[in-house]
Amino acid sequence: MVACRPLLPAGLLPRMCEDLVFGVATVAGIWTVGVLVDRHLRSALLTAPTLIAAARLFLGLFGQAPAALLIGAAVWGAAFGGAPTLPQTALVDFSGPAHADVATSLQATVYNIGIAAGSLIGGIVLEGAGAGDLPWTALPLIATALATTCAARGIGHRERRIKGGPESARSQPSPLLHLCALDLASEHDGPPR
Repeated sequence: MVACRPLLPAGLLPRMCEDLVFGVATVAGIWTVGVLVDRHLRSALLTAPTLIAAARLFLGLFGQAPAALLIGAAVWGAAFGGAPTLPQTALVDFSGPAHADVATSLQATVYNIGIAAGSLIGGIVLEGAGAGDLPWTALPLIATALATTCAARGIGHRERRIKGGPESARSQPSPLLHLCALDLASEHDGPPR
């Protein structure tokens, strides 16, 4: 926290320093994902939730110590910064250009539901058990996201889509979108398939 002292008023030092570390790490995470997303999508998809889970575990175990809080905030920020870009890239790659708008619309819907549910659950935990239980509440959810990503091996990854040939893969709608019972045809695509 000493490094942040010249930047902040004395009364706001602890909280603002955590926010500053988280924010700078988030920007670094966005930049890192931008560099890696095209060449290492699957690795990045697995690394981001792993680091988020590790940060939550670290914060749950050692979050009372100021230095640990800053380390946890930095790891969490770096991993979380570019995280939304990763599934969006996988969805667009897998659905192809003709159906990318539907895939990203579904992603936005799921994100907003997740934010609302996380806010509700977080508020309940914060009100009842306190801030110390927030990492333990989030950890099973992050582990579920990581397990789902691991189980989805080959789904939504560029290497698999390209193997069948770019034209055949791009012209076929994603089976994941069909599971949602969506009619992917629009007035621009012609009659329904």
